[in-house]
Order: sequence, then structure tokens, then C-alpha cells
Amino acid sequence: MNTKFNYKTHSTSMFWTMIMLILVFLFAPLILGFIYIGFPDNVTLQQATNIEPIGFLSGLFHGAIILISFIGSLFFDDITIYAIYNNGGWYNFGYIIGVYLATRSSIQTKTK
Repeated sequence: MNTKFNYKTHSTSMFWTMIMLILVFLFAPLILGFIYIGFPDNVTLQQATNIEPIGFLSGLFHGAIILISFIGSLFFDDITIYAIYNNGGWYNFGYIIGVYLATRSSIQTKTK
């Protein structure tokens, strides 16, 4: 059995593995940080009256991260899945679209 070790292929795969590890360790904390910052705040009704209302894009983002927000709300009291200081219809519309975008893959696989 004459098997030779291919150094070129091995070093190339190691190179890309190292690049991926570096990217994961650099960007994963940033992405997680942005998601945590984007969670709807758990505020009282009195505090919500003093906060500037948020609109469609915030609703879209809050809907898109609903699953992560739900898991976070199980462990932390300051995380909710819906912002009560929204501006009504546009926030709700964005929220519904975000929830659809976040859950559409699970809906599509069950219908096939």
C-alpha cells in the first residue's frame, strides 16, 4: 500500500479551517451582541409613555428574532418578545412579517 500524504491539499484545508475559526471567534460575539441589544425591553407602562415609539423596522427585527427572544425571556427578566412602546400598526405589521420570515422554513417543511 503506497499512500502518500498530499501536503498541498492538507495545508489548503488547514488554511481555510483557520480562516473560518478566526471569523467565527471575531464575528460571533459581535452578532450575539447586536442581537442582545436588539431585544425588546421589558419596561413598565409608565416608562413606556416616556419612550419614543418605534416603528416598522424595529418590529421587523423584533419579529425576526422572536425565537431567540423567547429563549432569552425564559432566563432573563429584562427580555421580552414584544415592545409595548411601539407606534401601533406599523410596528405590528413589521413584527408579523418578521415572525413569518423567522418561521417560514419550519412551516414550509411541514407542508411538503
